[in-house]
Amino acid sequence: MLIITVCMAFVIGLGLISYLLLVHSKNRLVSRSMHWNLAMAHAEAGVEEALAQLNYRFGTNINRATNGWGGPSGGTYGPVVRSFNSGAYRASISNDVLPTIYSIGYATNPLSGDTVSRKVKVTTKTASAFQVGMAAKLEIGFSGNDVYIDSYDSADPSHSTNGNYYAPWAKAGGDIASTGGLIDVGNADVHGKIKTGPGGSYSFGPNGFAGPIGWNGPGLYNPDWYQNDFNADFKDVDAPYTSGFGIPGGSGTNYTILQSENYFVSGNLKPTGPKATMLVTGNARLYVTGDFIFPSTWEIKVEPGATLKIYVGTATGPSVKGEFGMVNVSSTGDAASFGYYGLPSNTDVTWSGNNAFKGTVYAPQATFTLGGGGSTTYDYQGACVVYKVKMNGHFNFHYDENLRRKDPSAGFVAASWREL
Repeated sequence: MLIITVCMAFVIGLGLISYLLLVHSKNRLVSRSMHWNLAMAHAEAGVEEALAQLNYRFGTNINRATNGWGGPSGGTYGPVVRSFNSGAYRASISNDVLPTIYSIGYATNPLSGDTVSRKVKVTTKTASAFQVGMAAKLEIGFSGNDVYIDSYDSADPSHSTNGNYYAPWAKAGGDIASTGGLIDVGNADVHGKIKTGPGGSYSFGPNGFAGPIGWNGPGLYNPDWYQNDFNADFKDVDAPYTSGFGIPGGSGTNYTILQSENYFVSGNLKPTGPKATMLVTGNARLYVTGDFIFPSTWEIKVEPGATLKIYVGTATGPSVKGEFGMVNVSSTGDAASFGYYGLPSNTDVTWSGNNAFKGTVYAPQATFTLGGGGSTTYDYQGACVVYKVKMNGHFNFHYDENLRRKDPSAGFVAASWREL
């Protein structure tokens, strides 16, 4: 009996020891697996900080050495090392036009004391600020009848003529989007998708619709024409510079002639007098620190091969306005030839020209009012990114899909991801 008892105790003890060893081994493997995954999470956190560093301002022309990154040294900015209770990461950014991000994540296994590391390489590409035709931070509202929205592609001869909108070749890419708030389509004909953030909503009038070319509604063509996952970063515009050339005098009916220079107006720019033209002959930039009130009867004319970028409003001053009427970009120029940029204090932008407009508006703090009612049909080719949109009266809005491939850039996004 004693021998049997001892043997049974030995067998049970051996089984218990084997089970405990198995549990211990499994626990170590689970812990290693958890920290292996945790190291990747830390590496991804390094990538996120690097992207935030690259995109802390509007556009891509920024100083990558700020915010403690330093450099470039050996062709890279950083490395930046961040430590916390569960591990650390070490991230760096290359000095390329399209930067490459390298990030190493570390996690220490408390059971073994071993440190696990994983390294990733992320290449980047630029993303245009104008990914959709009409984007608002808060809400979009269309009132009146005969509001028509669609798209074209100035770089595609099958969907444009000489880079200009041509109705028979139009596309149903006139997407309108809001990150929050309401999109009130009213009785508009929208040949594009309705996009909102998760908390947004939309409504139609009795004759309003969103759907493909050739379909006349009402309502949504099918559920796919509404998406509630729209996300965009409405970055503020910085002052482009602090000094520049004064506005030169023109001749004849030209109010002024702008060439390939940086022009600067401290205060308001409100020309008066008989009808005249701001003639743009080069790649010009104009920064007006106050109001930019350009009479609706006057004309901004951009000649072939020329561009004009207008920056309006100071970052710390009172609320400022931007108003402009006729903008005539040459038949060989596309919507990127004219750009209006509102700084944070620019809270009102109005366009009321009665000729075809070709250009873009980026003013993320501004209410953008287009048209003014009546029987005049307004025609807009390009895109806009604003705080609110108010479209009144008869209006044609044609989104140039080629803007997705062009400046201005909203910043860098990941193009590829690979573990090294």
